Amino acid sequence: MLVGRVVLDGHGAAGGSWDYYLLAVLSVLAMGWQNAALRRVAGAFRRARLHGGVWASYLGGGVLGAFLALHWDLWSLILPLAVLGVLVAIDVARRA
Repeated sequence: MLVGRVVLDGHGAAGGSWDYYLLAVLSVLAMGWQNAALRRVAGAFRRARLHGGVWASYLGGGVLGAFLALHWDLWSLILPLAVLGVLVAIDVARRA
């Protein structure tokens, strides 16, 4: 009821009141529980973050590629080809 009154009705909890301290304790407990849960699933979270990063890269590359292709036509391929060339050169240098 307290959270509903403060959040949904738009009434604030005055600093120093019992409402204020109760809300502070609830938010600190929620953050503590979140931190404890995150430590338990850290390995799974790392894998999910890796896969999420890969998919976000695909999405960002697709959107940016479409935007650049509309505005710069084939000139938009210069940057990806340059990066690919640098990566190939680094790979060849490491193998030699």
